[in-house]
Amino acid sequence: MDFQSLAGNINVDSYYYNFNVLNRKKILYTDIIKENKIQVLLKKCNTILKDRLDELLSENKTELEDSDIYQSLIHSKRIFEKENLNVFSIQEKGIEYVFNYGFPNVMFAIENNIFISYNDLETILKDDFKEKINMR
Repeated sequence: MDFQSLAGNINVDSYYYNFNVLNRKKILYTDIIKENKIQVLLKKCNTILKDRLDELLSENKTELEDSDIYQSLIHSKRIFEKENLNVFSIQEKGIEYVFNYGFPNVMFAIENNIFISYNDLETILKDDFKEKINMR
């Protein structure tokens, strides 16, 4: 692959910066995701995050009933927004998005990362990106 992902961590949030090592340009989600499939990807990410919140509630009902952060998240129409799409890591078998729920670090055991395999993203990825990662 001709891509490299670099990670940075400031306090609670993690950020990934993706670069094409051949032309030295930063890669944005608009470079790899088809414009007409962005809403499909957002829906997929939101479904994963909401399912995790439901599971978290079943394990931590008492603590979460009084959590303003949790209440805000479950009453949001969308948790994962378009701007979250730029926080991703290009990996060998797929793309990983990073999301911060806003809970204090280690307060709850909830997975922040959303890994989606290239197979699951096949209809969402731009054709030229699929060629670059040898998916065709």
